[in-house]
Amino acid sequence: MIRHINQQRETIFMLGILEPIDVTGDIGGYATFVNKLDIEGHADRPE
Repeated sequence: MIRHINQQRETIFMLGILEPIDVTGDIGGYATFVNKLDIEGHADRPE
């Protein structure tokens, strides 16, 4: 039983660490792949 409680604490601890990393990745992915780019008149814009 003690072993089970320690595993729960470790799981909650790891989720607490990984959640902000996941949120940051989601925001970065949205900004990179979904958000519209304002490239009108930019020199590197494809024709």
